[in-house]
Amino acid sequence: MIARIREGSATTPIGGGTLLGRMGTPADAAAVIAFLLSDDAVFVTNSYWTVDGGRHQM
Repeated sequence: MIARIREGSATTPIGGGTLLGRMGTPADAAAVIAFLLSDDAVFVTNSYWTVDGGRHQM
């Protein structure tokens, strides 16, 4: 699937549309999920978490 995306995107490299300049990985999303499931997030309530490498900031 990624190969097809790269082929169809001659002008914009994968991850070029994010502030971090790279495509996210499953580990990036898993890290947020692990935090939210941990005791460190015990006081987090009613929040919306965007895990997109800053794509919505551009």
